[in-house]
Amino acid sequence: MRDRPGLTERLKIALTVLGPEDQPLRLGILTAVFEARMMKRFLLNLTTASVLVASTGVSMAHTTPMPATPTTKILAIGTFPPGTDMQLVQHILPTEIRETAQLYLEGKIDQWYSLQDRAGVAFILNVTDVSQAHEMLEALPLGKAHLMTFSLLPIGPLKPLSKLLNPPSPQ
Repeated sequence: MRDRPGLTERLKIALTVLGPEDQPLRLGILTAVFEARMMKRFLLNLTTASVLVASTGVSMAHTTPMPATPTTKILAIGTFPPGTDMQLVQHILPTEIRETAQLYLEGKIDQWYSLQDRAGVAFILNVTDVSQAHEMLEALPLGKAHLMTFSLLPIGPLKPLSKLLNPPSPQ
């Protein structure tokens, strides 16, 4: 699923044209665009996986072991440790947003979201190595200041979909 042609270019222009006084607008534009993209991808993937798994008619109780799944991305969940100075976070946030947007434009961050139940973010990273993901996130301003910590989870293709390729033999 791809963006309309030129969306990335329009985002680059918006980020460079808006001044420091337009920071809330800049953040709002980025958040709205990326949340819409994430929801669209999530719903499409969920629907596809549900239909495929449901249509196999395979009982999971007597199946062969699933093959290992390769890591294709890293899910990074960033939160603020208890006692974090949120005024300091707010001071650093404009630089954090610029550098995060740059990682997105470089293709290192595939998707980014806000957590709904607490202050924090969720990134889907276009890297497969947890240590590489850790280094990249720790290089961001909030990481350098030790104000945000990340849980890094390797993720890959949905394992049950492999059953569609090797259906059980008729009995």
